[in-house]
Amino acid sequence: MKRISYKTYLYLFCLVIFIPQPEPGTTLNYKHDEGAQKIKFGNRIKIAFFADLGAINIENGNPEGLDFFLINEWSKRNGINIDWVFVSSVNKALKLLAQRTVSMAVGNIPRQEKNGFIYSLPIRKFKWVKYGRGDSLFLLSDYPKPSITLEKSNTYPLSIKKEKMWRHSSFNNSGWLLPDYLAKELFSKTPFKHNIELLGKGEISWACNSRDSSIINSVNNMISDPSLRRKITFFQSHNFKSNFQNQKNISDYDEQLKGKIVLDEHTLNALIFIESRFKNNVISHAGAIGLMQLLPRTAKSIGIDSIQLFDGKQNIRAGLKYINYLNEYWELKGVSIENRIPFILSSYNSGPSAIFKETKEAQKLGLNPKLWDNNVAKVYKSNYVENIMKLASIYRGYEKSVDEAKY
Repeated sequence: MKRISYKTYLYLFCLVIFIPQPEPGTTLNYKHDEGAQKIKFGNRIKIAFFADLGAINIENGNPEGLDFFLINEWSKRNGINIDWVFVSSVNKALKLLAQRTVSMAVGNIPRQEKNGFIYSLPIRKFKWVKYGRGDSLFLLSDYPKPSITLEKSNTYPLSIKKEKMWRHSSFNNSGWLLPDYLAKELFSKTPFKHNIELLGKGEISWACNSRDSSIINSVNNMISDPSLRRKITFFQSHNFKSNFQNQKNISDYDEQLKGKIVLDEHTLNALIFIESRFKNNVISHAGAIGLMQLLPRTAKSIGIDSIQLFDGKQNIRAGLKYINYLNEYWELKGVSIENRIPFILSSYNSGPSAIFKETKEAQKLGLNPKLWDNNVAKVYKSNYVENIMKLASIYRGYEKSVDEAKY
């Protein structure tokens, strides 16, 4: 056998040493794609989210739905932060995508081959149906026309309605073009019981610009994961609550939380959800009680009897009173109103004295003790503030898009 020369060994050694290695946490390896490369993309992307039935619903502060679950799962798996852009229609989502304002369109996006776009594997496979015996076929406003509408145009003329989301549709009128999974749930959960006429096959997929194949590949990799099958199946068959047409409110306490000077109702709802999941009777290991998880000694210090903390409205009244105290505390410490919210939230969780100590630590490091982002936040050892702010942003976007879809 021919012996390998010393120069050959040296050459192979140099190859191993000097081939660049990928940075940790920035690569994705796709087992499902032959010849797939390790692909890099940034750790933050902007998505257009169409918040119709099945994609997301919010009840007592809890956002859930198939697309909401999957986009959060994708975010966690790939270490990517999501900037949410909630939209009121499918065409709006696709327009933002075409303009490259967003990197992906998510929600009930019907798959249609379109120049410049690429689509994920189906999030849902279904059959388009006509829900009811009307003479026309009703379609949402600002919604792509599925090919089935052209095929059936001689039988059922298409009628474009003013509603942009199915959650606002009047199903008293029969003849809506719907996915069969929605029609079946409408029949079983609501008074709108119409006959169902099968029309043809359809798919819901997420869309990206054709240049962004790495994003779609990572989505496909997730969708194909057998470990998610049970959760995907659950959400595919649980698309809305029976009161879906009144589901704009984030919680039952929206009215009580509106119009507050310091924190808006979305931030307050997010705080309550993080604290107690809107459970009146919950008591923490530390003895904090109710919706806003107030300690009896804290309630006493602001003139509230602890027995009142088990009543939802009284608990919120006490919590709001404490938040006003924290607002005044940080005002006296010289934190401006536009920078005060994270100081108030962190103090609600840890106590104002503890956070004041952290401002002193920040100052020792040469950071500004009166600014949160990139300053005090660097010494704050919790995700509490970030989690509330993210959730409040989702509530805000969801409510705005659902409102806009009415018109």
